[in-house]
Amino acid sequence: MHQRLVWLLFLLFPVMGFVCGQSFPPVIQNNIGQPLEISGTFSDGRSFSGELPAGGRLWSPEKGLRLTRLEVASEGKVLFYLDPDDLDRLQANMPPAKNIAWAIEHDGVHPVPLEQ
Repeated sequence: MHQRLVWLLFLLFPVMGFVCGQSFPPVIQNNIGQPLEISGTFSDGRSFSGELPAGGRLWSPEKGLRLTRLEVASEGKVLFYLDPDDLDRLQANMPPAKNIAWAIEHDGVHPVPLEQ
């Protein structure tokens, strides 16, 4: 019995590490000191909306998805709206990066390269 348990754990740990290790880069970082209402669309057409707490991050639901639309609001007032052209233009002004997060700052939304 003990040997079977050791064998089972030996098989499960790599599987658990693989499954638990599946994380994708953050897409949006809230660098403003207050919660924000965000909504947007990913490159596969999937949309999202909800509250992003101060200092919070929204993570990509799948590998390889890009953000194609983003609206940021606070207390019902739209602070920033970025369509696909806006996002492409902002990203074109930065060095190439494998993964990008969009940092929400007081002065706007900025692409941030990630080393993941």
